Parts: sequence; structure tokens; C-alpha cells
Amino acid sequence: ADIAARAEIYAVAPRNRTVLRLHLADHGGGLSAKLEELLPSGAGADGPLAAASVHEPHSVLWSRGKVLFVDGCSLREVDGGHVRTLLGHPEHCSEPASESLHAVPWASQISRIHAVAAAADATAEGAVLLVTGSEVLQVVVEGDSSCGVHSADAKCTAQHGCGWAEGEEAEQRACFSCSGLEAWAKRQNHGDPCDLEGAPTAGTRYSLAGCGCLAPTPAPAPVPPDPAGDDATRVQAVLAVVIVVAAAFAALLLYRKSRRAAVMRELYGVDTAEFHTFTDTSDCIR
Repeated sequence: ADIAARAEIYAVAPRNRTVLRLHLADHGGGLSAKLEELLPSGAGADGPLAAASVHEPHSVLWSRGKVLFVDGCSLREVDGGHVRTLLGHPEHCSEPASESLHAVPWASQISRIHAVAAAADATAEGAVLLVTGSEVLQVVVEGDSSCGVHSADAKCTAQHGCGWAEGEEAEQRACFSCSGLEAWAKRQNHGDPCDLEGAPTAGTRYSLAGCGCLAPTPAPAPVPPDPAGDDATRVQAVLAVVIVVAAAFAALLLYRKSRRAAVMRELYGVDTAEFHTFTDTSDCIR
């Protein structure tokens, strides 16, 4: 700053786990400084300055009118009295070989950040470079968009050019611009960003109707069994058993008949036998 009293100076206190702001005052050619705790130690919550906190801050820098700071395994931002996480999570760190980048900050997992640098105010794109345990990451900090005012899925996706993401935690909600999503997909070689519309990815559900994406057609629900159909099936099964038993019985009768005819042929040379009955009457020979 041209005038020292108007300078905005920020610092981190690693031991106290706080982010500080330094106020300078000009007293007739002499300067005095006063420290103010900007963000207290806590779990690393986002939100208004009065409710936000830091978990493990260790680097801070100024870029394009915003305060950027590294907190644990995350990059966070202070802008207009509000704190938000741009990438990663303050408490959850991944192994260097297991880093993963997703379209929303909370779904991404990165290892510890060793160095950070931000683009100058005069550059065309507000990019931030992070050096982690396995790679150098570029984070593009987008400006405010009209999508950010929405806090519900239906209102967000009703606006053309806006997409919605929802994580497992209550604070994991975001309405973002579709252009930003497309730029992310291009940088990550993700392919069609509409693919995110399907099953949840990294614990995050995406609703991208405002981006021109169509939700996948759900699988048809299984048809419940028809009680009447079950009764008909049982009746048919019983009839089939009865028919089989009757056919077996008829075959047995035919077989026995054919056996009797065969025996008659062997004994008498005929297929049938005649039997006569004689009675004792007066006509009999004495």
C-alpha cells in the first residue's frame, strides 16, 4: 500500500492455530501495530467470520482482494467476511499416492501442502499453485456468480447455467456455474461432465439439469406378484399332477389286460375263454 496505515497484513500463528490480522496506525510519523484474531482455532468450519475457524493453518497470502491460507490439507479463502474451502479438507489428509480431485472441494482428497503461490492481481486468471507430497496442483479461483445465491437444489437447477452438488454433511451444499464445471472437466480430462448426474461420486450427488444434462432413466420397479396369478398357477399344477396319475393308472390297466391275453394264448391258443355252467336237473342222464 502507498500509505502504511491502509495496508492489510495477515499472518498465521501455528502454535496457537489462529489467523491474525495486523492493523497499522500512523501517529504523526510513527506507526503502531495492533493484532486482531481473524480466525480462532477449531475444527476448520466454513461460514461467516464469527462462526468460522481454522484447524492447522501454516501459510497465508493475499490475492485479488482475498485472503488465501493453507489449513491442514486444504486451501481456504476469506472473502467479504465469509470463509470457504476451495480444495481438500482441513482434517482429512490422503497419502501422496492416493490424491483425488473432484468437481467440488469437499470431495477432493489431497496430501499435505508444502508450498503455495498465487497469481498477481494483474494476471488474467486468478490461479493458485499448490505443491503437495506428490504433485503440483493448479486451483482456479472463480469470481462470484449468480448461481451462488441459491441454497436449494430445485431453485439452483431451475436457473439456466447452474448446477447443484450435495455431500453427506449438512454444510456440503453448493450451487455452481456450469461453465466452471466444464472448465474443471477439461482440465481433468474427465470427459462429459454430465456423467456426474448418475450415481453419487465420492459421497456427492450432482443435479445438472440446469447445465442441460438429463438424469439417467431409473430402472423399472419390480412388478409385485399377482395373488390371482399365483392361485391359477397352483390349480394348474394340481391338474397336471392329477392327469399324470390318471395316465399312469390307465397304462397300468392296459398292461395288465395285455398280460392276461398273453397268458390265454400260451395256455389255450386263444385270446378268450368260455365257461359253461351245468345244473342238476331231470334232464340229466342217470
